[in-house]
Amino acid sequence: MNIGRNMKKIRKSIRFPKELEKKLINTGIKTNRNFSEVVIELCENEKNKEEEVNWSILWKRLTRTATEIRNIKIISQINTAAIEVLARYFFIFAPEIPPELREKAEIDANRRQQGYMTTVSKHVFEGGGLIEKINKYRDEIKVKEKRKMETINDTTLTAIKMQMTEIEELIKEDDEITDAMLNPDGNLWVESEGKMYRTGKKIEPLRASSIIRLLAGYNNMIINEDNPEMSVKLPFLNGGRFHAIIPPVVSNPIFAIRFPPKNRLSLDILLDLGTITSSEYIMFENAVKNRKNILIAGATGSGKTTIANALTGEIKEGRSIIIEDTPEIISSTSYNVSLLTSEEMNFQQAVRSALRLRPDRIIVGDIRDGGTALGLCEVWLGHPGGIATIHASSASVAKKRIYSLMQEVVVTPDRELINAAIDLIIFVEKVVKSDKSVMRKVTQIIEKDKI
Repeated sequence: MNIGRNMKKIRKSIRFPKELEKKLINTGIKTNRNFSEVVIELCENEKNKEEEVNWSILWKRLTRTATEIRNIKIISQINTAAIEVLARYFFIFAPEIPPELREKAEIDANRRQQGYMTTVSKHVFEGGGLIEKINKYRDEIKVKEKRKMETINDTTLTAIKMQMTEIEELIKEDDEITDAMLNPDGNLWVESEGKMYRTGKKIEPLRASSIIRLLAGYNNMIINEDNPEMSVKLPFLNGGRFHAIIPPVVSNPIFAIRFPPKNRLSLDILLDLGTITSSEYIMFENAVKNRKNILIAGATGSGKTTIANALTGEIKEGRSIIIEDTPEIISSTSYNVSLLTSEEMNFQQAVRSALRLRPDRIIVGDIRDGGTALGLCEVWLGHPGGIATIHASSASVAKKRIYSLMQEVVVTPDRELINAAIDLIIFVEKVVKSDKSVMRKVTQIIEKDKI
């Protein structure tokens, strides 16, 4: 049987059942489900009749249904998915269709899907294709949604700034502030020039909660009892790292902000400050020049990033890929690339990605997991001249920590790999001077032959 035989005659003589035609148009094809229900009802009505089903005529009725759709001039409701549903349901609810007709019907179905799109395009949209119109419509919607989100974000950012006025004022008054912390009692503390002090300012729990939730909304994140922890980059205040925790983990909302350095301290400045000695100055300068892999260890706030920045400033040539979760290492040249890790790309993935960016050196802000430790050691063997930081209580413990982190991913880590990858371990810590002032100082160095 030739499905396409006498097509014009059949289209004139076959009319879609009036009650179903009315139902189809009234639904406006709001969803594919509504459209499918109409098709299913038509097929079931035909199958329930006593006489033998004329599948060829039924298919013509289905195509007639498609023709009727052109009267519904709602661009967002006309799509290829609706036509696909039409064709698929025909075969799902027509198991008795003769095999010799099925193959021809399938070919005809595909042809008519394409033909239908052209037909609707001509009848509904003069002088333009349907697909182009749909894409244009979707693009317009995206632009409107983007503008709407930008307006919402601008409003949210204004609200965040208003809620964090005290912190912004403190930063303007003291350029040396590196950290700001809110305790459960509402007291605001800051660290400046290595000293921690209470500011005398308070942020009540209700306002602290408001700040946290506003920042969560701004960054499209959720923070609640089931997910009480959040770490985001501030949209102002130099893009500081904002880490917050809410009840029930703590009694009241708390947060800590780490502000990125505004300026890089060079090795010359560190020498003047007493952070390093003249012999260490020469050693570090030569280590960078000779492309040694350098691991900087220390506690939180000890000055690891300060040393890393000073060493990075000594890199005068080549392309460095810098991997961090918060932008703290200042790039020394315009052709360097900074990769910021996130939930979508962790440190281990970023290290692998860096290999495809034609790196001369790979610099990692902080080694925190086994995948990063293992991946970085493997990468450093082929890309010398890297710099990384790690939390450790001494230079010797730094090596042990690399080993223990690797055990997260490897049962027995290769100690020779660690020894071969790391050329120099620098340990920096806070030292209290005789006048009770605090300074950061390099106190331990382990060279490769002693690692």
